[in-house]
Amino acid sequence: MVTSNYNTGLLAAAEYGLKPECHIYKYSNRQLVHTFPMDTTVKCIGMAFSRCGKYLIMIGGVPDFRVSVYDVENKKKLVFPETKLPCKPEEFLSVKFNPANSNQFCILSQTVLYSFTINQAYDVTERGEQKILGESYRM
Repeated sequence: MVTSNYNTGLLAAAEYGLKPECHIYKYSNRQLVHTFPMDTTVKCIGMAFSRCGKYLIMIGGVPDFRVSVYDVENKKKLVFPETKLPCKPEEFLSVKFNPANSNQFCILSQTVLYSFTINQAYDVTERGEQKILGESYRM
């Protein structure tokens, strides 16, 4: 699976196989910008950059069908509760970000258009008596 972003000149390519990785390149000089492990077991069935190039969304394939978002600018995955593909995998057509808002994306199936918004949130983790406030996201 491959996707590109015209505004930033980035190209993302996903591997196929056990524990696949995603490679992000600057395609003007073919320089590898970043590599990270994907949140899927075997392959990616859908991928898209946000218009500004800040986010990369990935839809995992068999057997997990996870939806995950990677922050390209900060080089980290957004932490949010596990989200699965909302439709049957055989009905999935594509995933795209809203061109006017990089925090909104849609998943298109053969019968329904699913709309999502990425919202910033915070999680509290307890370690003994110590409480740690961590950054996370909600959809």
